[in-house]
Amino acid sequence: NLQPNVSRKYNNIQFTIEQIMLTPITTSITTRTALLDKSTSVDSRQRMSIEVFDEQGHKLKLNTGNGRRETNKGNSDFIIDLRLNPFETLPKAITIKPYIHLYNDYSKGTFQEDEKGDPIIQYIPELEITIPINSK
Repeated sequence: NLQPNVSRKYNNIQFTIEQIMLTPITTSITTRTALLDKSTSVDSRQRMSIEVFDEQGHKLKLNTGNGRRETNKGNSDFIIDLRLNPFETLPKAITIKPYIHLYNDYSKGTFQEDEKGDPIIQYIPELEITIPINSK
């Protein structure tokens, strides 16, 4: 159970990894996204999600997740709790890569798609965080 509270800032966004729980059954990650200009709404086109990788570049598959708004000190932060598949072996480090979806037509909610029909995403490298895992 790690509580790194590591943050990155980019433009108007502060992205924080609050908690990582590694178990044989699941990997759980809690993130917080805050808007630095004190605004309380986010255009849903800019709502981020994350992908999680080990140090060898293996990506974990998402099982489930939920998000909620938390208002404190006049700010409205967006908290995401994700449950992903477990790592096959304990990694030396975990890299969390925030991303947004790219849209064809935002008003209709249609994503841009690749040749396989999967939604196209855009990583935000300025917000990427790598957390070392102490195996002790």
